[in-house]
Amino acid sequence: METDFFLSKPPRLFAHRGASYGHPENTIEAFDAARDIVQYFEFDIWFSREGVPVVHHDESTLRTCGLDLKISELSLDELRKLDAGKGFPDRGEERRIPTLEELCARYPDHFFNIEIKHDFPKGELIVYDILERHHKAGHALLASGEDSIMEKISNNLPQVPRSMSSGEILKFYLWVQDGGNGQYCTTARALQIPVRHGDFILATPKLISLAHKMNIEVHFWTVNDEEEIKRLLNMGADGIMTDRPECAYGILNS
Repeated sequence: METDFFLSKPPRLFAHRGASYGHPENTIEAFDAARDIVQYFEFDIWFSREGVPVVHHDESTLRTCGLDLKISELSLDELRKLDAGKGFPDRGEERRIPTLEELCARYPDHFFNIEIKHDFPKGELIVYDILERHHKAGHALLASGEDSIMEKISNNLPQVPRSMSSGEILKFYLWVQDGGNGQYCTTARALQIPVRHGDFILATPKLISLAHKMNIEVHFWTVNDEEEIKRLLNMGADGIMTDRPECAYGILNS
């Protein structure tokens, strides 16, 4: 299957959980606020008790909904009753946790960067089936920090572009530190990393250059500072994941 995810020329701007700086993250309100600014949405997937992929970052609903409940232990009906906008109490009406199906139907022309955070049985196939039914499979990149989930994605969905898992990122970083010497191969199409991890600076021209030699795009998260966005773009970053897509768009087009 051909993918259109990398068809346009980088850099790519990703709305990180939607326009989540000023709206409740991973809600329809946040994605609606970003829909006319960027073509790429980044979001996270957990599965409800019956196996429905829902768009939510944390395992628990405590931070977003104010109740310490596990997504995986709740039915879709129970999840629908939660208010995902608890962090924005002054914004009026309640916000719901959306499903992947809803995002596919609402944003047919947008590209989805989907991080699967829940190792649900055949979860990657459930996600792919929904993408296929909505003709979105060619508009998606699958991600996961978990090596076990990424192994399933790589083995069962080789036709879908993917990013690197945590273990793969470490191997790539060590290869870069060794000057790119020795053999290195991967089926990942993207390296999605923070600017720094603890004391380690990941955003370097050397890392980006070696990734490009391997035909791998480098996307940085989560970058909200204007000067940092400019610096990364000047360094050659292929993508910026940001809570402030309107700010990044203004910088890119200034």
